[in-house]
Amino acid sequence: MTERTTKIGIILPKIKNLDTRALKYLILYQNTLQDSFLFQFLPTQQDSQFLNYIESDKPINRQTVETKADKFIAEYSNFLRKNAKDYKLLEDLPDGFVILSIAKFEDHYYYTGDNNWTMVALGDWKRHMAPPSIVEFFMSLLIGSAIDIACRDKFPKSHHATRGCISDFAASISDVRLSVLTGFLCDSCSDTIKHARSEKLVTDAKDLLAKKWLGNVSEPSHVAETAKKLGYDLFRTKGVKQTFTESLLATVEQEGVKLILKIIGTVIVAALLLWLGLK
Repeated sequence: MTERTTKIGIILPKIKNLDTRALKYLILYQNTLQDSFLFQFLPTQQDSQFLNYIESDKPINRQTVETKADKFIAEYSNFLRKNAKDYKLLEDLPDGFVILSIAKFEDHYYYTGDNNWTMVALGDWKRHMAPPSIVEFFMSLLIGSAIDIACRDKFPKSHHATRGCISDFAASISDVRLSVLTGFLCDSCSDTIKHARSEKLVTDAKDLLAKKWLGNVSEPSHVAETAKKLGYDLFRTKGVKQTFTESLLATVEQEGVKLILKIIGTVIVAALLLWLGLK
């Protein structure tokens, strides 16, 4: 039997100061790397009280979010159906919804959800937690959410031991960085996913979490280079946007290479002229 692709609908509320072009590109590029998950961004429902609530600059109540989420998902699904009908589009609802936000929960949780929805809340993320960047936090936690949705009520339970696994129980968001940095899925979680879905989903999830397809600071992949052109340097930018210092260092580095090449060229020309003169 062919493994069914799990369609993940991503809701992206307003994220202050973040140019979301690179984030969207990096998430959607993952569709080309595997076929266990199909990530898709969904239109924003402008008049949604639920989305307005989680976009607040003030800390919000997690229990309130959990209580109202099911109703929101039902209303939002109707909104998507109406949009599809109005524009004569194919009605194709996702298997589950992931809300990527910088909301801050009052109890400082960074993640909550149920069988068909999850919410990532990175309001407590601070610049000193980088590396990895906040964009990489979003990407890894999205994979964790996708696994939960794919496995439904059989998704891996968090474990107290810190293993660098995406299912680590982290008391604070600062501890999550270990999972994001390592891109690891432990054996027990892998077994749970394998029995709930398939071995292929485990392999695909591991490949996405490892992020080897991004390259590194000395040899960035074409994907990372494209993200940079879209306004986000994965290996230098830490927060939601590039600071003046980060921009300055990147410019100095880029111009420094040009200066070195210019000096080498000048030395070669001078040596050639001297050799011709002596000859």
